[in-house]
Amino acid sequence: MSHEKKPILRAPRASSAMLPLAILLALVCGALLLALSGYSPIEAYAALLRGSFGNLNAIAEVLVKTTPLLLAALGLTISNRAQVISIGAEGQIYLGAMGAAAVALFMGALSAYIAIPLCMVAGILIGALWGGIAGWLKVRMNANEVIVTLMMNYIAIELVRYLVNGPWRDPNSVEPYSALITDGAYLPTLIPRTRLHVGILIALAMVAVFWWVLRRTTLGYQLTVCGANPDAAEANGINSRRMIVISMLISGGMAGLAGAVELMGVHHRLIEEVSPEYGFTAIIIAVLGRGKPVRVLFAALFFAVLTTGADGMRLTMGIPASIGSILQALVLLFALGSEIFEQRLLTKEQIRLSAAQQR
Repeated sequence: MSHEKKPILRAPRASSAMLPLAILLALVCGALLLALSGYSPIEAYAALLRGSFGNLNAIAEVLVKTTPLLLAALGLTISNRAQVISIGAEGQIYLGAMGAAAVALFMGALSAYIAIPLCMVAGILIGALWGGIAGWLKVRMNANEVIVTLMMNYIAIELVRYLVNGPWRDPNSVEPYSALITDGAYLPTLIPRTRLHVGILIALAMVAVFWWVLRRTTLGYQLTVCGANPDAAEANGINSRRMIVISMLISGGMAGLAGAVELMGVHHRLIEEVSPEYGFTAIIIAVLGRGKPVRVLFAALFFAVLTTGADGMRLTMGIPASIGSILQALVLLFALGSEIFEQRLLTKEQIRLSAAQQR
């Protein structure tokens, strides 16, 4: 009697095939909004592309904005893996810049080989501390991490504002910012006559590091298991409370690094508006990234294009730059909608395959 081997039926994994459709729908809705506001959508989107890719300086600006977005979003990818919802990247960016400024302003003249790593370490440590406090409050007191990290943003931002308006204020300036940091802490420029600095190379290196950590290391596995099923993680000897704190430390450290890089590569002094809401935009990027560092990279680049291009539309056509924020929100809404639709299709397919296997 011959036994036929039944083919193994595997449920398909959720893919990102619908993300381009979500982006297209967001652009279509943006075009309708522009048309209703009295602007030509074709001319507006052409201005957006020129503002992002029209010349070397425009491309450099896209990469400059990509750098802090990518660094902060990579950190949030780690906390998301552990199913910890952090809203604190914005404040951590401010504190990272503050930590780097403290080194670069008060440690005297240092060589670049000492000043740059020291400033980055200071930014990472203070950002990690700020994130770790929120993680500790969650595991020890069951505090809601969304509320805690959101409130801690305001403490961090107001602390920086106090410093640049008070003890750290440059006495030779009427504007509220600190003196210039030491020359040794400046990040080298990659392209002359642009603001593009080596921070983009650091961010790209972090993409590779985080891909390796999440795919090849025990830590990445433990974070994923804790996020997917904390009870199963505990049953297998994984301390889920410890993983929550570690994820928040890493998330805060990366946002702190983003702030330090922004200070050393762009501003060269501590200012009131260290971040134009990079930390909040990074939350959207991390959601769209679905826990995949390479996908986070492309999402960060796309949002940097929207932000830079929106400035181009404002300068050439007088369109408010807020259209960039509207497009970002539309992309998020359609992407989340496509993910829900995709998951429903996946669930139906799994049910069908399960029924077929039982037959």
